[in-house]
Amino acid sequence: MKTTYSTDGGNLVIEFDYQPEERATDVYPGCEESADVLSVWAGDIDVLEWCSDASIAFFEEKCLEEVAFQRECSEIDRADARSESLA
Repeated sequence: MKTTYSTDGGNLVIEFDYQPEERATDVYPGCEESADVLSVWAGDIDVLEWCSDASIAFFEEKCLEEVAFQRECSEIDRADARSESLA
């Protein structure tokens, strides 16, 4: 997945893997929702190796916010489609 984060110096494109939450079962411990940052692009340069652990954690949180936003948009679109089909 990919998201863009705007800074005073320009935009950063963050590529990440998303792991949705999985509920625990009797045989599986489950896992929390997470985002793993794969790259942070400033123009055509991947700057991930120069990012601090705190910066990466910040970007991971921004990625999770983007996933939540996209999920909410999808839910709204589905609700709108249902409303239009009933009209």
